[in-house]
Amino acid sequence: EGEKLNIALAYIPDESKHLNTTRFSCYLVNDSNYYLYFSYLSRDDEGWRTRYAGMVEPNIQVMLEEFGQEDVNSLERICIQYIAFKKDKHFSLKSPVAVEYRLDTTKFYKLHTFRESLYFDEPSWTLDIVKNDMPVRPAVFDASDLERAMKMKKSADIPLRKPVVKHAEKTAIVEVELHASALLDTTAGLTSSEILDYQLGKVRETLDQYRHAKGRKIVFIHGKGEGVLRNALLKEIRDKYKNCSCQDASFREYGFGATMVTVH
Repeated sequence: EGEKLNIALAYIPDESKHLNTTRFSCYLVNDSNYYLYFSYLSRDDEGWRTRYAGMVEPNIQVMLEEFGQEDVNSLERICIQYIAFKKDKHFSLKSPVAVEYRLDTTKFYKLHTFRESLYFDEPSWTLDIVKNDMPVRPAVFDASDLERAMKMKKSADIPLRKPVVKHAEKTAIVEVELHASALLDTTAGLTSSEILDYQLGKVRETLDQYRHAKGRKIVFIHGKGEGVLRNALLKEIRDKYKNCSCQDASFREYGFGATMVTVH
């Protein structure tokens, strides 16, 4: 919305399945129609240190830094300071604000920390800095600190920037057709076992895609037949996707040949 600020800070692991060894990327998301002068800070025993300072355009997300395991502990206390403004047009004045977080850095090693968000396809640990114009946990603002931070650090290279794209709410049921005739141009030369493996591959591909989409419902349409595909589907989910539950899909919509999976 035109005059409202929404700002977020996000940490994204390069490899979410290897949190003990992976590197991470940090992004600032400017989901607003304002330009932001900002600084990203961390604190240690000697005081605050500028990790990044610069300007980000409206509706842009910018990568602030990449870091490894050796830097995780330095993020126990972080802060975002910002000044918001618009160019060549009138706008509502926003007060300069500093928002400080005390992070539990052990969360960088826990898979459930990184979840789906509006702003990223990858699982991320996303912290709201400003939500609908309301700063989260605002710290006392010191204008001289912000000015000093801006002068202290300039990025040598142009940072990675891309437009903010919010994903649509993921409430619609996903339907996946598993009939061989729909998945394959022809089944000539394939054994029943090979066809079944291909169908289960489609199941795994879909569940891997939505494994972090809590509440997502997926309907696999497999037909009634002799129950071979349905039983294989249920076993696959029971053995490999513990965060999913199964039930028969709506008879009214799908007949007897469909199973609905809910991601938890």
